[in-house]
Amino acid sequence: MKNLFSVLKISLLALAAAGTLFSCRPDEKGSGLEVKLAVVQQGVSSVTFNISCENAAKLSYIQVADLSSVPSAEGIMTAGTPVEVPGQDVTLEGLTPSTTYYVAAVAASESGAYSSVATLEIATIGNDCDFNIQILAVSGSAISYMVNPSDTTVPYYVAAVKADSLLMAEPSEIELYNAVVDSVVASAAEAAGLSEADYLSQNLVKGISRGAFENLTPATQYLVVALGLSTDGALTTPVAYTNAATNSSSDDDLRFELGYTDLQATTVTLTLVPTDEEATYYMLCQTQSNYPDLTEEDGALAFAQAAVEVYGMYLDQNIGPYTGTQTVTKFEVNPETKYYYFAFGYVPMLGLNEHSCAMTTFTTPEGEKIENFTAEVEIMSVTAMSLNYRVKPGLQTIYYQSVVVPDSTYNVKDAQDAVYAAIKEHFDTQRAQNPTYTMGDAVQSTCYRGENAEIMIGGLSPLTNYKIVVVPVSDAGSPADNVITFDVTTTEENTSNALLTNELVGIYDGSEAMNKGLFPGATTLGGHSLAVFHLEANADADPSQLYYYIWGGDIVTQPEPDPETGETPEFVYTDDYILSIINGETAIEYGWRVNVDISKDDGYIFCSNLGWYDKEPYTIYYTMCTVAKDRNGVFGKVGRTLFQPVSTEVDDIDELVELVNRIEAGQQSSPLRISERGAARW
Repeated sequence: MKNLFSVLKISLLALAAAGTLFSCRPDEKGSGLEVKLAVVQQGVSSVTFNISCENAAKLSYIQVADLSSVPSAEGIMTAGTPVEVPGQDVTLEGLTPSTTYYVAAVAASESGAYSSVATLEIATIGNDCDFNIQILAVSGSAISYMVNPSDTTVPYYVAAVKADSLLMAEPSEIELYNAVVDSVVASAAEAAGLSEADYLSQNLVKGISRGAFENLTPATQYLVVALGLSTDGALTTPVAYTNAATNSSSDDDLRFELGYTDLQATTVTLTLVPTDEEATYYMLCQTQSNYPDLTEEDGALAFAQAAVEVYGMYLDQNIGPYTGTQTVTKFEVNPETKYYYFAFGYVPMLGLNEHSCAMTTFTTPEGEKIENFTAEVEIMSVTAMSLNYRVKPGLQTIYYQSVVVPDSTYNVKDAQDAVYAAIKEHFDTQRAQNPTYTMGDAVQSTCYRGENAEIMIGGLSPLTNYKIVVVPVSDAGSPADNVITFDVTTTEENTSNALLTNELVGIYDGSEAMNKGLFPGATTLGGHSLAVFHLEANADADPSQLYYYIWGGDIVTQPEPDPETGETPEFVYTDDYILSIINGETAIEYGWRVNVDISKDDGYIFCSNLGWYDKEPYTIYYTMCTVAKDRNGVFGKVGRTLFQPVSTEVDDIDELVELVNRIEAGQQSSPLRISERGAARW
């Protein structure tokens, strides 16, 4: 193959001409020295040139922005980079592709006389395309990878090079290029009986690529290299690489020790110990129904092959692999069911390691009978159009699902059909991707077992009787007849005149507040923002029924209508929706809702533990929500204030000190609460 740089004759001729340019200054004559600059190599992100001068005592160069900004000879010798005399090659790295760079050089004699200043133009080549290289998996003899280029139109080549074949711990672009083209490409082309140009025309790729290098040496460090190439072997992009090492043992040495303990009707503890802690493998524990055509007599290899047929597309994307010893506690299983628990070695893009398959089986004991299912429903909150509740079953091993239907239209069969339809829809969706997916899998994914988290139902009608219907479901997805119902009635839609308004006083730096000695004992001031609000309740509000809630997000700006259809998105943060959150137990558990008991109609809240909009890895908005109930227990309108704590736009901490001093001196209304946005209080 042609050397990379021999194909650049036209540009080299131009640069050689440019390299003969000299600039003479009055104080630089009479030394008898002549500095020579010449292009040696041009890369995509590096260039190499030679600088030399016979009979010089000192030699120095400097990189300049352009030829109009060349310093004097004395300036170059003083501020420049010295080189060996009479000369040497110099490499500039970390450069931008397709960009011209400028160098100026000067020599000095023993007597201190300077030569004329020599200048050189030298350009990088290629496209500004970089490569993200991800190692998917390794084995004793293989490495699989995925490469994602920033420019999907650029042809590139991927190779694995032994790290010890390179001269440097961090090899240069040229060194990597030569290792790939002069060694890997040349050898592969010869083995294929092709010219190097024909080989490259068949093996250059574009866009995202996945692949694997096989027949590698165990326990060996490799560099996986990606670089843009033309079919004649010229470099067209910067060179990227990443490190990867093959495992210490060969693939044939991988074995697994499988075990299970604490076998219950609904849970089991699974253990796996591989002989090679660095190997990539997959472990599966699935029901007998997932493998209807196999029995344990067929052996572990048959089960591994069946799993690869189903999951191969995911395995090749490196989804779900394991390495090292595993212990999975409380793995969820079904009662009275036979399970196959097996493991196998697999390298993405290489496939199954047929020497490394292991399997064991177990059958779960009898569970609780579905006909004995009982449950209670705890109502967390109910408003005019929403409902918050939690199901607490008496039996913890029976699956169930719940629906909310108007009492006037309720019948058992419709409730059962609705639950079954939800399970079946999920099953059909998954089955289209996975032929072994069962209804039992769908039940586990869509139904509850044991006490469930809060369930929120919206879109209800005010002053309407509803039934919460809890339907027990068999492991195979069949709804049982012993459904359980609970009655609930939504509230009136109209609200009271009780108001609790809020106004942002300021946002302060919590660290500054701590340094000023404010709020002694506070644990969440440092590094966080501190938002201060003034709250005021009107005469209709019950002083013991005042609430505030710091919402993580913007619930003030309502969605705009679609410009094409004119339709407004269905979901908006209505007062009813906000009240269902504020009035729910989850809010209390996490400390986001505080029932503020005050005797006065106004006061202050100091909210700490809030992030900074400009410092967090994601955009931070907060909304302060305040609401009051009247003496009949009816909520009023929700007050909302959107704010963003920005660390560079904080208010004067002395203003906060003055406010706290006024409060403590009784000159200002007493504070409602000093609170973290979290469960703790101070």
